[in-house]
Amino acid sequence: VFTAGAEYVDVTQLEFSESIYELKALNKQIVQELVGQIAWGFGAEYDIPGLPVVVRSSYSRTSSPYSNDLYDYDLTNLAFGTGIYFGQKIRIDGVVRFSGVSTVRTNYGSPEPDYQDTYSSYLLTKNPMSIAVGITYRY
Repeated sequence: VFTAGAEYVDVTQLEFSESIYELKALNKQIVQELVGQIAWGFGAEYDIPGLPVVVRSSYSRTSSPYSNDLYDYDLTNLAFGTGIYFGQKIRIDGVVRFSGVSTVRTNYGSPEPDYQDTYSSYLLTKNPMSIAVGITYRY
């Protein structure tokens, strides 16, 4: 089985409806600092003939919603998994997922636009690994 998908989210449409001053300012900041976000991915699953085993893998990428991030500042996931059938109704699944996230973060602001990016921003890069095990029972 092969699968693929893509979606677009217009993050600038996020809006808080309360009429207090702080939320009005936040709504204005959302429109100025956020952009549309694109997520896409693909995957495959294969039942091994003659064995009660299924293997799968997938890759996905989600762009950053922040306008000051560069093109390759995003969230990526690469996952590999397997499932072992114990009878027709019970399967134990395991997955290992390697993630990567890169984005610009701001520690503190500066009223001077020329100094804001130079002195208050840094690149955050993390590469966590997740391991999961689950049991599926189909009735």
